Amino acid sequence: MCALSIVPLLLHKMALLAKTGGFAAAMLCMIPMVLGSCTTETWGRSRTTLYTMALEGARETAVGRTPERESLLAEMDRRREEGAAESRWVIEKLFPDSGKLVSEDPEAARAAEAGELKAASAAWWGYDAEDATDALSEALTAPVELLVIPAMAGPWISGPLEIAGPRHIIFEPGAELLAKAGEFLPTGDTLLTLYRAADVTLTGYGARIAMRKSDYISEPYQWSQHRHALSLLESRNISVQGFLIESSGGDGIYIGQSRGGEIPRNILLKDLHLIDNYRQGVSVISVDGFRMEYTYIAETEGTPPGAAIDFEPNSRLYGLTDCVVVGCLFEKNAGAGLTVHLPNVLETHPPVSILVQDTLILGNPYSVWIRGLDNGVRGSLEFRNTRVKGVGTIERSDTFMVLN
Repeated sequence: MCALSIVPLLLHKMALLAKTGGFAAAMLCMIPMVLGSCTTETWGRSRTTLYTMALEGARETAVGRTPERESLLAEMDRRREEGAAESRWVIEKLFPDSGKLVSEDPEAARAAEAGELKAASAAWWGYDAEDATDALSEALTAPVELLVIPAMAGPWISGPLEIAGPRHIIFEPGAELLAKAGEFLPTGDTLLTLYRAADVTLTGYGARIAMRKSDYISEPYQWSQHRHALSLLESRNISVQGFLIESSGGDGIYIGQSRGGEIPRNILLKDLHLIDNYRQGVSVISVDGFRMEYTYIAETEGTPPGAAIDFEPNSRLYGLTDCVVVGCLFEKNAGAGLTVHLPNVLETHPPVSILVQDTLILGNPYSVWIRGLDNGVRGSLEFRNTRVKGVGTIERSDTFMVLN
């Protein structure tokens, strides 16, 4: 890792490519510099042409089947298989009669809503193969310790949902939650939201959460980068594990705080696959205590930044402290594998702390993007036993250290 800007190198490389590889190759090399002029949350549609060129470059980038990559993928598969087996065991213990798990039961649903039961199945509120929004909305407000979303004959098709009741939600292996076609017209609609929640676990080994990204880029939809699959807003002690999350109209997972709102604390993401999301795999806007482990993020594309994971506070928010990324693989994304963009973090903020360990960042057109360090931000980004392959940029700073 070099702590100097690579702009001179890029200029030299651009001139070389213009001679040997043509204008398109030279322009591709310029993309990092052009995108560098963007500020937080304003990447947007004005960057479409350059971003498309970056995406084409990403598709041409080969990802080698290196032993370390294959070993990490095998470990991720092992963890997901163990998680699925544990989920099945928990569900079978609670619902030894599988018919009880998947059948509508209004009486049991009412008991769960009254707080008389510790465990419930979402199927008790009814399963509608065309639109399960109402049933899921009611189930997700039931004050139970555990709610199971069972695998049905087809996906649970739904509009926006908010989790406001169960402490632990287990999606049965094979269960699918799919965004309903024609919904999510408001630009900020999210499939699943946790708002000011505490002590909640979402488990989805072998389960899938998906939106309809391709629908949202044409009429009647207005352009937006915020149709997220899962938003964790001003919440604490939250664990999300095991899911495949794909094709959102924004981020796979967004972790945020409103101005003056509560600080997200102790957020754990693990054993996830985040594929084909529109803006980022994961956006971390503000947090005190974040850990992501053994998570695979790939094929993020649609609108810049297009990163696997982006640490980027908005103005007048808390910042980023005690953030750890371990055992992850970021590849084949249209933007950077890792973005750390900190123009809104000032010397008055607590020092930023980010550790990236035992992680692979490869096969992206841009490896790391570490910018916005000239407003007095203090702290460090440390890489330990991490392989970063490809061109990247690290802005110089006297108060923010990048350690390798």
